[in-house]
Amino acid sequence: MKKSLRGTTLPELMIVMGIMGILLYLAQRVVVSGYEFYRSTDESITLQKEGLLALTRITRDISASHHRSIVINDQVPLPAPPPDPREDTIV
Repeated sequence: MKKSLRGTTLPELMIVMGIMGILLYLAQRVVVSGYEFYRSTDESITLQKEGLLALTRITRDISASHHRSIVINDQVPLPAPPPDPREDTIV
């Protein structure tokens, strides 16, 4: 009885390593895409919460105010333009 000792060859190992590399690359892309989606969703939720908080505060302040306490001024004074440095030179 003869035992057959057969191992793997170098080309077989190279093919398996190539396939494993491709699979690991695809898995890495899936993980990165999932993290980016999580991060953008988390930022969106945070912005929505802050917006809701701001609207709640504005609504509470308006509800607590009296109608005579709100003053609308149609004439807003404009600030004076900055001085031109070229006019200060002596010729």
